[in-house]
Parts: sequence; structure tokens; C-alpha cells
Amino acid sequence: MYYKLGRMQDIKYTLEDLRANPGLRLPPLKLVIERGMVERFCRAVGDDMNNWQTEAPPSLALTLGFGQMLEAISADNITVLHGSSELESLKPLEIGQEVVVETSLLSLRERPGKMGLSSFLNFEMQVSNNKGELLARVCQLAIIYSA
Repeated sequence: MYYKLGRMQDIKYTLEDLRANPGLRLPPLKLVIERGMVERFCRAVGDDMNNWQTEAPPSLALTLGFGQMLEAISADNITVLHGSSELESLKPLEIGQEVVVETSLLSLRERPGKMGLSSFLNFEMQVSNNKGELLARVCQLAIIYSA
């Protein structure tokens, strides 16, 4: 997938933990914007890689760290639906650049449904370069159905 400089495989949160800790911040995720990652992203979205020789498509920021929040949830028998995304691209993501993704939980609301409890997680990811300059801000909504 991509080169991760930091992993969080040992950090797990239950939905109860998330409920009790609004504003929860995950450990920073460090990774490199690799050419192979950009090529795979371009193929997936139908973009021509020839357009992106030195920079990544700005929408790549939507994928950086999205799985981190979902990996951090320790729950059995859940289904995750991607609800929405908002992207504010401030500076280019350069190929070969090391970036830091900081993810925080903005809100969690729940409601019962036909399939059980539905949890709506709003979280924000801030993508910065190694100088601390903000490159992109992403807000995501994940809907989690638990049986």
C-alpha cells in the first residue's frame, strides 16, 4: 500500500471509549507519498499518471489515514459505510515527500436502526509536511453498523 513510518496496530478503542472521549486524537501517522501509491490511486480514479509526475492529485489526501480511525476501532461484527468527505487542499502533495497525518474525532452520535445501533463518526485529518506546514485538511464521516 504505502510506506508507513509509524504504526498504531496496538492501539484499539471501543465505541464506548470513543463516546467517552470526544476530541480523541490518534497518534500521528507518518508516511511517504510514493510514486507507486500515486500510480495506484490514479488507476483507481481513472486519472492519467502522466499528469502527476512531481505532485500527487490533491484528492489523494482523502485516502491518507482514512483507515487509521477504522483500524483503531475495536469491535466485532461491524459494517462500515463511508458517508461523506470534505477536502481543503492548501499546498501540493509532492511525490517523495514525507507527510504526517493527524486524525482527531470531531463527533460521535448514535441512533438505533433496523440493523442494530448506527454510529456516525465525524473525524478530521490534517496532513502536514515535515516542516509542520499544513498541506490539506480532510473531514470524513464514517457510519458504523453494529449487530
